[in-house]
Amino acid sequence: MYSFGGEMEYRHEGCNQYITDSGRSSLRLLFASEELQGKKFLLPDYICSSILTEFKRAEIEYDFYHINDDLSIDISSIKSRQFDVLYIINYFGRRHNVSAFTGQGLRLIEDNRFMLTVTPRDGFSAWAGFNSFRKVTPSADGSVLLATFNLPKSLINTRPAPFSRLKYEAKEIKYDYVKHGEFSEEDFLSKFREGEEMVDEQQKIYQISERGALILFNFFMHYRRERNIRKRNYRILTYELGHSAIKLKTRFPSFFILSIDQRDELREHLFAKNIFLPIHWTYPGEGPENELYSRCLSIPVDSRYDADDMIRVATKIRNFLEEN
Repeated sequence: MYSFGGEMEYRHEGCNQYITDSGRSSLRLLFASEELQGKKFLLPDYICSSILTEFKRAEIEYDFYHINDDLSIDISSIKSRQFDVLYIINYFGRRHNVSAFTGQGLRLIEDNRFMLTVTPRDGFSAWAGFNSFRKVTPSADGSVLLATFNLPKSLINTRPAPFSRLKYEAKEIKYDYVKHGEFSEEDFLSKFREGEEMVDEQQKIYQISERGALILFNFFMHYRRERNIRKRNYRILTYELGHSAIKLKTRFPSFFILSIDQRDELREHLFAKNIFLPIHWTYPGEGPENELYSRCLSIPVDSRYDADDMIRVATKIRNFLEEN
């Protein structure tokens, strides 16, 4: 007979679970596992230079496969290749279909840096996935890492990463600047730059900070409202700029991605109008020169912005494209 009451039970998800300070730290922890030692990786040819830095530091062999102009995987560029581990990036929250690679004894590493969730996949001899909360939430640190194989948890320092303190100081100063007109742009931009330099130099692995954990707790308390605002903003941009966009189907939008010939000229034009849109990745200096490096421009759709903000930005972009 099923017992009623008592403490709530918990079902283990079947994966080993870890929390680090960043996606890069999660990657370092993966590289330290016995499962991946001496293995050759196949990486997408549209990739962040920081990932390649981690591969070089770990002295891991890798080669590249092609990403199409719609951010999908070019299956033909992978077939007949010799490798042990397939590394995929779920660009801006759209999860790839990898059914073409299941049942072949391959290992899969899934980079969910633009997603809140990490969901295991079946059909691979080994699987691991991680995200980066600092890419899609107000938190300056935090990454969830799941793996079907054991990782050396002892390598995770139990204190927060040194960069997180500077990042949170910068975020607080920026808030006071935006909301109350206090401080100056350089006051927070200099701290952001210094924090990013610390991220780049860091080689140890840390846990998420207490502040980061509390920020994420508050963020998930308001998840539904946040998601609804992002979806509305994304719909507005799709209506206004859909002809210049890469279409992405995702449950939790992070950025609306433009793909345009005059990307750099448009970005400079918008700078003059106090609109600063990020380029997530520039060509890292090795591998195939995918055209996406010179075409993609990101528009944030998070809850800092309302419908009027979306229409204002879209109108200025559309006017520029029509005139050029």
